[in-house]
Amino acid sequence: MGKTVYYSTFECDMVQNPGQDYSLPEDYTWLREGPAAERKYRSYFLLYRLMANFYCRFVERIHVRNTEVFKSISKGSGAFVYGNHTLTVGDAFSPALANRRRRLWIVCSPANFGLPLIGKCLDWMGALPMGHGREAMGALNDAVTRRCKEGGIITLYPEAHLWPYCSFIRPFHDAAFHYPVALDAPVFSATTVFTRRRLGSKPRITIYYDGPFLPDRQLPYRERRQRLADQVRAAMLERSRLSECNWIEYTKIQA
Repeated sequence: MGKTVYYSTFECDMVQNPGQDYSLPEDYTWLREGPAAERKYRSYFLLYRLMANFYCRFVERIHVRNTEVFKSISKGSGAFVYGNHTLTVGDAFSPALANRRRRLWIVCSPANFGLPLIGKCLDWMGALPMGHGREAMGALNDAVTRRCKEGGIITLYPEAHLWPYCSFIRPFHDAAFHYPVALDAPVFSATTVFTRRRLGSKPRITIYYDGPFLPDRQLPYRERRQRLADQVRAAMLERSRLSECNWIEYTKIQA
C-alpha cells in the first residue's frame, strides 16, 4: 500500500492539472466536415494509436482481457464503453488496446484541453469535450450520435472524477447512459483492476471488458437507461473483486 487519501464526497477532484479551469471557446466545433478535416482526423488518430500503444505497453504495462466481446458488434455499427476512472493517462490511451480497427472517441472534461501542447490536439485525436449550457450539450449529443452511426466506439467514464488507482467502484448516475438508449446501441463495461507485481511497488494493471448489454426496448425510456446502468455497475463490481491491493488507500472523512 502506498499513501492514504481522504475524501468527503465522491465529487472530490483528486487530480488537478494545469488546465483545470479551462473553458471551451464559444466558437468550438465538435464536428469538423470536409476532406481536409477527415485527412487530419486520420493522421492524428494514427498518432494517437502509436502513442497509446507505446504508453500502455512500455510505460504502464497495461493488460487487457476479454476483448473478444467486441466481435458481437455488427459491421458498420457503433457501441459505447463505460469504465471506472482510475488512470491519469491510461484512461485516455487504453481504449486503443481493446479496439484496434475501429475509430475511437472519448467523452471527456474540457479541462484536458488546457494541457500544454497535447491539449490543442485532443479533438483531432478523438476527444469529445463536455460543454456547459444547452447549446453545447446539444452539439456534443450531435457529435456522439454521428460518431456512433459511423461505427465508432465511444468511451465514457461515468464516475466523472479521476481517482488514481482506486480499487473500488464509485457510484454513478444513469444519465450517462442516455446515448445508447437513444441510439439503441450495445454497451460494454471496462473495469480496471489492480493486482500485485512480483517486482516493484506499483500494482499490475489489467482491464477487463464485459458485455454486450443491450437496451431493453420493452421498458420505458427512463427504466431502460437505469437498467443499462445497473448492468454495467454489476459487471464492474464483480470484476473489481479481482483487485488485491490498494496502492492508494481512499478513506472517507467521518462527519
